[in-house]
Amino acid sequence: ELERAVAYIMRNGHSETDIRFAHPNADSAYGDITDIPTRQVFSRDGGGASYRDPPEGIQVTPTDWSFHGRNLVSGVGSTTVNKESVELMAFLPYVTKDFCLEINKRVGITNAGDSPPQDTDQVWLYYPFDGVFFYNTGILDTATNYLFGKKEGCFEGDTAPPAGTYHYFRVLLAR
Repeated sequence: ELERAVAYIMRNGHSETDIRFAHPNADSAYGDITDIPTRQVFSRDGGGASYRDPPEGIQVTPTDWSFHGRNLVSGVGSTTVNKESVELMAFLPYVTKDFCLEINKRVGITNAGDSPPQDTDQVWLYYPFDGVFFYNTGILDTATNYLFGKKEGCFEGDTAPPAGTYHYFRVLLAR
């Protein structure tokens, strides 16, 4: 639904840097949903997507969804590593290991040794998207390449976010 909303906004004449994720239930850093409603993912006049709070019980530390353009996934979008290749992504940080394992099972990501793949780079989780795509070592990848080319999945942190924490991601716009 979120991917369709992003595509719809772009088909209606807005650029990828115009897209916004404001909603009364979202972090105020995403702005105001009345600010150019046609570019808002959660506005009827924009993308028309429904904002859904994270389901109860799937997060160790309850947080809101995070939408930003600061990471890229190896094998998705451009092969060039710069700000033009950063994906527009949705993250649900600090999910349970069980949730992470189940998501990966459903999308075909290997959970070797009954553990989600561990990211080998720094992944940025909290930078509300304000139209700026920024690259700063945020490559979502693993030593095993289990996340290579995956637009959706779950991973264990390494240093940032820390090891022993699990995080869901979805690419909304590959660049």
